[in-house]
This record gives sequence, C-alpha cells and structure tokens, in this order.
Amino acid sequence: SYPVDTKPAAVILGMVKRFRQEWTPERADRARALRMSPRQIVIVASLIETEAKLKEERPLIASVIYNRLHKGIALGIDSTIVYASKLAGKWRNDGRVYLSDVNRRSPYNTRIFVGLPPGPVGAPGESSIDAALNPAETDYLYYVREPSRDDGAHNFYSKEADFERGVRALREWERTRVVGR
Repeated sequence: SYPVDTKPAAVILGMVKRFRQEWTPERADRARALRMSPRQIVIVASLIETEAKLKEERPLIASVIYNRLHKGIALGIDSTIVYASKLAGKWRNDGRVYLSDVNRRSPYNTRIFVGLPPGPVGAPGESSIDAALNPAETDYLYYVREPSRDDGAHNFYSKEADFERGVRALREWERTRVVGR
C-alpha cells in the first residue's frame, strides 16, 4: 500500500517493480509454451481477476478465455464492457450492464471485437496470473453466475444452448429477486 499523497507515477513504478520480481523464468517459459507474451498473460489475468470471485474457478475461466480465443469467438466478458463504459465516462455504477454499454464501440468491448482487449482491465493478483499461465483443460466456452449461491460462483458450459438456459435461470432469479423486495 502507498501513502495517500503518493504520485501515480510512483505507484506504477512500484507495480512494475513488483511484476518483475514475480515474473520468474518458470512463468516466462509457461507463457512461451502458451504462445503468449507477458503482456497478453497480464491482459488474460486481468480478465480472470475481474470475473472470478472464487479462487478455484480462476483456471476454469482461463480455460473459457483460451478456448474462445482459439476458436475465434468474441470473449463477451462483461467486465470489459464495464471498463469501456468507465473509459467513456458513461458507466452508471449500479451493477447493471445496459444495451448502450454492450453497443459501445470500444476496442475493450469484447462482445463486439474478437480477441483480447488492447490492455488490462484491472490489476491482476498472483492467483489470476497463475490461472492465466495454467488454465484448466476443458471444452468450456461459456460461464454464467450461479443464482442459487451468493459467493459469486459460476456454472460452466460447452454448449450454447446449455449456457442460454443458465442465462435464463439467472435472469428469472434476478426478476423474482427484484419483485420480492
């Protein structure tokens, strides 16, 4: 942590120094084996960091990201849409992603643009970097929040139809939750 009056440049230098300490030869070798640059690993790790609430899900989310990248499918990650909206000064900060957010023309919008965003969307922790370097081996292409749990858990899917059922279940849960207030 830094004192409140620390200049942004000093914080960034501290982050870079810490990254260089943690980016071991083993991690560099693993990134090369994945055919990813350190920058790309940090971008993937930032996506994992913003999406995963549970440590054990990080390798699964990494798997979804890599599977979609390898198939040329847009990542469709909501946290990138939130980031793009924040960059544009349009984020409403009410926890909802609006159609105007989804349609925002930004290279960070992974629903519109295929591939990784141009930079990280947050500062990843070590467990997200490790997940980006060691994704689970799955055929998952989708995930959606599990509505019956309050810990941020997700359900993972290989088929779009199953994913759509999961989305409908989440939307129904959200609808009844709002009505039940």
